[in-house]
Amino acid sequence: MPKFKKLFLLFLIASIFFPNLVHSEERRDLNVTATVPADPSDFSVQMEQLTSGDNFPQGTNIEYEITYGSELNTPVNFTLETQWYEGETEDQSTTVSVVDYLSGSATDAYGGASPVIDTVNKKITWGITNFPPNASQTVRFKLRTNTNYQGSQIVTFKVAGRIDGPGFITPDSNVFSTYLYSAPPTPTPSPTASIPSPGPTSSPTPTTAPSNPEFQSIQIRTISDDSAQIYIQTLPATKSVIKYGTSLKSLTKSVSSSTFTTDQFITLTGLSPKTVYYFQVTSTTPAGKQITSDVYT
Repeated sequence: MPKFKKLFLLFLIASIFFPNLVHSEERRDLNVTATVPADPSDFSVQMEQLTSGDNFPQGTNIEYEITYGSELNTPVNFTLETQWYEGETEDQSTTVSVVDYLSGSATDAYGGASPVIDTVNKKITWGITNFPPNASQTVRFKLRTNTNYQGSQIVTFKVAGRIDGPGFITPDSNVFSTYLYSAPPTPTPSPTASIPSPGPTSSPTPTTAPSNPEFQSIQIRTISDDSAQIYIQTLPATKSVIKYGTSLKSLTKSVSSSTFTTDQFITLTGLSPKTVYYFQVTSTTPAGKQITSDVYT
């Protein structure tokens, strides 16, 4: 038998009785993993005015709440924002800022994320990391009506909430609130009172202990390439220290006021142009009582 016929016969027998030796089929399981970008519809933001009523007069604290959540199945990082805007009079002839942030009123967000206050852009931000899957949380803050507008018309202003995520921003959730200036009543002269006859001498009234300090206002008044002037108003009078720096977690520079007063102007120096800075104020009364502000930018 020719040699090639013998080889063919051996190959044929082997293919019948030992198929795995002749035909080997390699099987591979291919796992493909794809990351789908987050979409605004994966998140929820709901702004609500908690203080009931409308046409709030000057000096009113209005509380707001943001309910925010994620429908993703994995943890996610994002920035929660709220922003308030100039109001508009009824006849649409005037726009004016009628509310300011009430210092110390914003609560922490998920994971202890502290609020950062931006008084220039009228905004509060919370940088949230590893927000859990399919969860929702809330934050609260207050705005106080001021006296920038003293006309007779109702002023309507907007407060918005949103999520700024990786590659997307959710649509704003808006609340519209109203302000109406309340003119102080005209004082009327009181009738002349009779002079009482001298009575027994009374003991002096005990002196009331100094109250805890409160921030009435913290504002960035002026900004230049290398400095910024901060206005601080407290009750009662205090001395203040401002710590500041380029990192939210590392405020390494400081400057302080020298006298006790209710209205303080402190200048931050040595700033670099086009650089974001953060600052925090600690104010102390003559009795040693302290208050520390939110972080501002």
